[in-house]
Amino acid sequence: MTFPVATGLVSATWKVFGQVFPWGGEKWVALVLALAVGAVIYCMSEPQGGTRKDKIAAAAVALFNSFNLAAAALGITHVTETPK
Repeated sequence: MTFPVATGLVSATWKVFGQVFPWGGEKWVALVLALAVGAVIYCMSEPQGGTRKDKIAAAAVALFNSFNLAAAALGITHVTETPK
């Protein structure tokens, strides 16, 4: 699954949820959807026979990719301030 497809999946599902459920348009819903899509992608590409270190590294990458999916769905294009 490519990043544009995953982003479209998260964005479209979030928008539909927003129309169907009273809580569906909340920002946390986009994050949960992105994490779910990231988990599916991780499971599809998990290193078979890899070491525990390989699997942890792949899970970390999947987590960061999930945050990127959520950011894209939420329309976050850049960060103007660093966290304090």
